[in-house]
Amino acid sequence: MLDAVTGRRPALDAEALARELRHYRELAENTSDWLWELDERGVYSWVSPRVTELLGYEVAEVLGRRPFDLMAGQEAKRVGELFARVVEDRRSFTALVNVNRHRDGREVVLETSGVPIFDAHGLFRGFRGVDRDITARVKAEHSLRLADAVVRSAAEGILVADTRGRVTTANPAFLSLTGYALEEVVGRAPSMLVRPDGNTREHLWMLLGHTARWSGEGTCRHRTGESFPVWLTLSGVQDAAAQVSGFVALVSDMTERRAAEATIRFQASHDMLTQLANRAAFLSALKKSVQQGKVQPAAVFFLDLDGFKAVNDRHGHGVGDELLCAVARRLERCVRQTDLVARFGGDEFTVLLREPGAAVPRRVAQALIEALAEPYRLQGLEVKVSASVGVALVPGHGKTVDEVVAAADRAMYEAKRLGGNQVRFAQARKAPASRAGRREKKKRAGKK
Repeated sequence: MLDAVTGRRPALDAEALARELRHYRELAENTSDWLWELDERGVYSWVSPRVTELLGYEVAEVLGRRPFDLMAGQEAKRVGELFARVVEDRRSFTALVNVNRHRDGREVVLETSGVPIFDAHGLFRGFRGVDRDITARVKAEHSLRLADAVVRSAAEGILVADTRGRVTTANPAFLSLTGYALEEVVGRAPSMLVRPDGNTREHLWMLLGHTARWSGEGTCRHRTGESFPVWLTLSGVQDAAAQVSGFVALVSDMTERRAAEATIRFQASHDMLTQLANRAAFLSALKKSVQQGKVQPAAVFFLDLDGFKAVNDRHGHGVGDELLCAVARRLERCVRQTDLVARFGGDEFTVLLREPGAAVPRRVAQALIEALAEPYRLQGLEVKVSASVGVALVPGHGKTVDEVVAAADRAMYEAKRLGGNQVRFAQARKAPASRAGRREKKKRAGKK
């Protein structure tokens, strides 16, 4: 309390002074920060016991040393140069971050603040200050910067939302993927930008109300309004109390992957030269027409080109390949979109007419013969070929894929034997006679 007359604090008696000194000593010794004093030479003249907890040194080991003696070489040089300017100016300083060496060798990051000390005559006597341990804070900040760098440099798109279901940030990869600027994304509902495939009511954030993590295919919307396939990984972010504090979506563009998968599927079922269905795809389609209990009417054409070998030998494989492609296109023009044209192998082609009428197979066969016999203009050359065509009907000429193909193949060879450029239908299968029928036949034969 100040004296009402002099305006000064009244002098303390010895006992009161001792109590105040003990009070300040207790504050200095129990504070979480390290208090210190330097003399005019920059040497520690007093330090609080907290230094032992921070750096592992006893008080007596620190007294008489300079602050830089507790730092590594380059750090000691850097801080020493900064402190020299402070001493020269006799000014206060705050938040000087410096890295010290603990007695056990590990690094301890301190934040130092101090004020100059002057005596009653105004002479400089050193500094008094405080060091605060910020090692954990610096590591946390470093981790945050590292995490931010990882997010920014990630090839995957990253979208972050809060518990209210609003986007709080997105990384450059997501913005590049969708064409949006960051300010156009922040504040939006995430489901307006990306959502998992399936039940649209269970959009990405609702899913996380039941599971901590979800992965699967989804759809992302570009700024232009176009949608494209993505692979999503959705996660809830938990705080220290294990409560969901936000959500993260990792977004990978699957456009190229889908295209690659489509290419693989196409290559597995198509002839790469003519782009027609291949042998395996044709047999698979035919199997659906003859599978037991589900026989569907169909007609199978087996075609072999007449004169192809001569063209190939005379003009080379380049012309031969172009001829096969031209044949393929003509075959496609002669059938319906619901029918199937395939390259069976070499210069052999097959056609599957699905559920044709009674007169259709013969009419289509004649159209194929006429179309393939027209001259071809290839690489400035005019070439001619024709076709031998064998036709088998389902179920009339077979109940299995092998039986039907074999019947059409035999009919094709019959057409070729007869000179080619014509159609032959397979012979109808004869139903096996019953035992009673065979006995009756023998009886009639005996009467003759």
